[in-house]
Amino acid sequence: MDRKACCDAEIIECINRIIEKDNDKLYDKLKKMGIAFAAMTIRQISLLEKRIATAMKKWHKSEKTSLLNSESLFSFLSSHTTESEADAELVQAVSQAVEETCGDVLQASADQYIRQTDAELSVTEISAPTAAAVSEASVQAGTSVLRHVTDEISNIIQEAINNGDSVDDAAKRIFDDRLRDEYYEARRVAQTEMMRTHAYAKYEALQQSPVVNAKRWRHTGAKGAASRENHVNISGQTVPKDQPFTLTGRDGATYHPMLPHDTALPAAEAINCHCILEAVIDKDLKSLPPEQKAQMQRDNIRMLNENYAEKSGKYKQIAGLPVDNTTESGIIKPITVDDIAAVDKDGAITEQCKEVISNTIEKYQKEGHKFSFDSVRIVDIPKKENGGQDVLRTNAINIGGYPKVVLEINKNVFAGADEEAIDKIFQKTTFTVCDSLEEAVIHEIGHAKTIYSRTYANYERIAEELEYVHDIDVSKLASSDGLEGIAECEVLLSRGEKLSDEIMNIYNTYTTGGG
Repeated sequence: MDRKACCDAEIIECINRIIEKDNDKLYDKLKKMGIAFAAMTIRQISLLEKRIATAMKKWHKSEKTSLLNSESLFSFLSSHTTESEADAELVQAVSQAVEETCGDVLQASADQYIRQTDAELSVTEISAPTAAAVSEASVQAGTSVLRHVTDEISNIIQEAINNGDSVDDAAKRIFDDRLRDEYYEARRVAQTEMMRTHAYAKYEALQQSPVVNAKRWRHTGAKGAASRENHVNISGQTVPKDQPFTLTGRDGATYHPMLPHDTALPAAEAINCHCILEAVIDKDLKSLPPEQKAQMQRDNIRMLNENYAEKSGKYKQIAGLPVDNTTESGIIKPITVDDIAAVDKDGAITEQCKEVISNTIEKYQKEGHKFSFDSVRIVDIPKKENGGQDVLRTNAINIGGYPKVVLEINKNVFAGADEEAIDKIFQKTTFTVCDSLEEAVIHEIGHAKTIYSRTYANYERIAEELEYVHDIDVSKLASSDGLEGIAECEVLLSRGEKLSDEIMNIYNTYTTGGG
């Protein structure tokens, strides 16, 4: 082992010892704050910290190479006026690490927090505004890390220029001790983002809970030098759960956050904040029947999603999804005949079939079923190994951490065929319960219901779980995996058929239900 590698190993060992001791203190802090799954949270912080540090280390290595290849310190400094490929990679790596790691905590913690308001309640999905906020926070974390490292290096380079230092001298000063800073900065970001995730998990639980009518801002630390005086002053402020708090920032500005760690707050008000939300519970509502509270919770989720979309369409915009299939209010509109015609350049889909597809989707949306297709496209779907062929397919594409839901139409199957010809394809097979093109569309709507209002990471986890669910014994296709089983159930339910309690439980767990 060379001297540098040995030095790096010693630094890492030292940092690990410090972090181990810090974890003990952090565990006590988290328990005091009432943070759910404190031990798991610390493990996730450590995992996130390592991923961020690795990304930073890669960036610093690229910067060192760039500096040593520069003609002068001036030319290197001028290159930082535009974003490099390494800059973009750092932002992407940090953002992805934050979103994936925090996403693993969000729903589980929200479920724990809602049970604290009422043991009969649970969180099975995250509302669109909260999902979008957490995704936005991950992007902010990536850009924040980039800004930190570039500002730091730019300042050192400027000082080196003022001192008349050479490129080699500046490189040695900047990069000889980067490892230590990488881990400490990564630790700070990891802790901040994990605390933000818990804040949003608590906020989501309070918004969903039918027994909570107000929320309270609570400062959890003793008043002292380490505390933000303005956060101590706001402690105890109570507002309706759908209304913002009023916080006077240390900069003198007035902010209106919905929760501690709100993405709308500047970094100075969010980093290392140990404030929490407290639920104000209506005791009379706790005595309501469980089924009534469950319906109230579903109504709360629906209102959160609809109100958010109606205000600005921000959910889709943050997710990076196309807005061409939305109304001016941001609400997803049904796929129309014209939408299909616009992508059917070869005229493979007859007007009759276009109408069946679009009318079925529109009918289901008007009935209140919760799903959406963001776009439609005509594709060449190859035959399967068993000789079968998909007529339609639902594809979820990861864009900005959210699934873009695409309805894909197999041009090889349609190829100018009318509705009757397509119906005969289904009537000849015993593999699926579908007997017609209309029911094939309903099958795809079932798939869309499993994706609706979820992050892409959450949908991936659901898909993985359902790979091993073979209890939906309604068709050969259903027995292949749970995702197909749920889509088959959608068809059977559309016919008014009664399914077993076991199957309905699976269906209701993983979809938006009947409406």
